[in-house]
This record gives sequence, C-alpha cells and structure tokens, in this order.
Amino acid sequence: MDYSTVPKYREPLAAGHEPVVTEALWEGAYQGFEDKQYRSSLLHVLNFINQDLLKDKDTNGDIKISHAHGSSKVEINISDSTFQVIAPFLRINQDTNKIALMRRVAEINFTPLTLAQIFLKDDVLWFECSVDFELCQPNKIYDVIREICTFCDDYDDEFIEKYNAAFYQNPQIKPLSPENQEKVWDHFQEIAEQYKSYLDYFEQKRWLGSIWDITALSMLNISSLPYVHGTLRTELEENLAHLYDNEIEGNYRLDKGKKYLKTLFEDTSKEDFLKNIYEVDILMSLKARSSISTLQQEFEESRERVAQELNDGQHFSACYTMYLLLLRLLCQYNLDLGHKDAITSILKKVSGMDTAEATPILLDVYAKFLDGSIAAEKKKKKGFFASLLS
Repeated sequence: MDYSTVPKYREPLAAGHEPVVTEALWEGAYQGFEDKQYRSSLLHVLNFINQDLLKDKDTNGDIKISHAHGSSKVEINISDSTFQVIAPFLRINQDTNKIALMRRVAEINFTPLTLAQIFLKDDVLWFECSVDFELCQPNKIYDVIREICTFCDDYDDEFIEKYNAAFYQNPQIKPLSPENQEKVWDHFQEIAEQYKSYLDYFEQKRWLGSIWDITALSMLNISSLPYVHGTLRTELEENLAHLYDNEIEGNYRLDKGKKYLKTLFEDTSKEDFLKNIYEVDILMSLKARSSISTLQQEFEESRERVAQELNDGQHFSACYTMYLLLLRLLCQYNLDLGHKDAITSILKKVSGMDTAEATPILLDVYAKFLDGSIAAEKKKKKGFFASLLS
C-alpha cells in the first residue's frame, strides 16, 4: 500500500430517516420574526427541522403535531399566541426507584437543561417548554426542540438501567435489508483494515501527528454512517469528543482513542455490530445547525494552521488537516444539501489520490468555503491559498 495517498473515502448508504435541510427556510424564519410575523416564523422553523411535520396540516388555526423520536413522542402545539413542546419519554412502574430517579431529574432540570424542564404526571416523565409568540426567536425554538430530542435520547437508557424506569413506547426501529447489512459490515471491515494498515506504518515512522489523524479519520468514517445507533453511536460520540478536547493532554487523548478502536475492531463480532445498525423514526437530526457563516468560521479557525503547514512545505500534513475538517463537518453538522453534496463530492474525488495531487484540490474547496462561494463556479482572482501553491 502507498501511504503517501489520501485514505480512501467510501460514501455511506443513504438513510431514509434523515430530514433534509434547506437553508432558505431558515432565512424565512428570521425574516418572519423580524417582521413580527411570529406564526410564519415558527412554520419556517418547523419546515427547516423536518418538512414532513406540517404536511397535510391546516396552518391557519391551532396546530397540533405528534411525531415519534426514538422511544419518545414529541408533541408540538401552536395556538394563536403560544408555542409549546411536550415530549413524554419514560414510564414509572412499581419496580422504579422513584426517589433516586426524581433526585436525578432535579439535577438535570438545574443543568444541563436550559430551556425545557422534566415533569412527572400520572407516572409518566416528560419534557415541556412553552413560549409566547413574541419570544419565539428562531434559534430559541430550534434549540428547545433539539434539546428535548437530544436529552430524550440521552436519558431514557440511563433511567431504565439505573432506576428501572420503562420506555414510554417502543422505538419504531426498521432493520436494514440483509443485503444492506452485508454492505455496512463490509464498509466497517474496510475502515478497520485501512486504520490498522496506516497506523502500523505511521507508528513505524513515529509520526505522532499522522497517528492522531488516522485515528480521528477512522472514528469519523464510522460516525458518518447514518444508520449507526445504540451503544456504538454513544461510544463513538464520547471518544470523538475526548479525542478533540484540547483541554486534555494530547498523548492521553490519543492513547485512549487508539485503545477504543483496537477494542472496537478486534472484539466486535458481526452480530454485535449489526445490533446497532438500523433506521429509527426521528423528528429531527441531532447534529448542530449549520449556516454559511458557521462553516466559514470553522474553516477560518484552521486557516492559519493550513497556511503554516504549506509554508513549511508540509503538504502531507496540510492535506490531512483539510481532509479531516471536511469529514468532521459532514459528521457534526446538519448541512444544507448543497454543502453536503460539495463536501461528499470532494472527499470522493481525492480518495486514494497522492497527497501532493490532492492538496491543491482540497485548497480550492477550502477557499470557496472561506469566502462563502462554495456553490458558485465563477472564475475568481487568485486568493490567499492559491498564492501559496504558485
């Protein structure tokens, strides 16, 4: 294997459960709020989150929406002056350690919850938040729905395991077809083999930075699979957060990441892996909301590093820095379809390419994200990064 090439990228199978994001709807939400057209603003936010929510709904009067999100049920109510979200997510039974559970609920209501609160009524735990129209700023509404959906997912398993609570309802899980299960397992094996091969080479060379790169890249490649759920999804998110946490000493982060991948790749049977591979009905993607300015900021934060690597003649390192950023954005953000397609296209294009050839290609898309013109193909003058390669 030629280790001067960019690690291969394989596009995941498409998932049918992920809502499609359209950035223009977000702009409409903001404009409506600025014009004090609060109902219109709210409808734009809901359409931005999931365009199926208002399908076949009469939006002129009171609106009631009920949508499954995993094992919880999210209910959204819009009256003539109030927006409300209620999400029952757990049931209390005779085996539940109610005192310990309610103590934990009180802790969560204090922190990390910032907008919603958890209540208990008729032996059902649910999240709730009500907001008057004039306070329904689009970011606030998006964040409260995302907060509720996120913590419904995060706390149902914890409360069941620790306090013997029960699911509010069984999650509507749809297994992948046997053919697609085989494809996903093959993809996982491919990621594992590539990681082991590159890791062995980089360790022989004692290239610490490259070892970190291939470790992060491999975790991100698995995390980008939209049908990964359950324990595997939780562990991946925890280990990625730890690997990218600059407050923690670098060698410790890397050692922990390597140990996690070693265990994952060597000890995970096909049967155990496929237990975490399925589609589930969700109200919204729990990835962070993206915008042109958000993405520009992400690229701006690594601009100095990329420029320094290029000035030092470290095209190999610069190539990995840009490649990893694109892959992380794909995993971390709920991208507009145009941005998602642009990133996926460039990852596929440089896959397996020599890093010297891939670097200028990555720089081109990097510069377009920086100036906000990623969707435009107009001829431009030489920019900041172009001058570094001339």
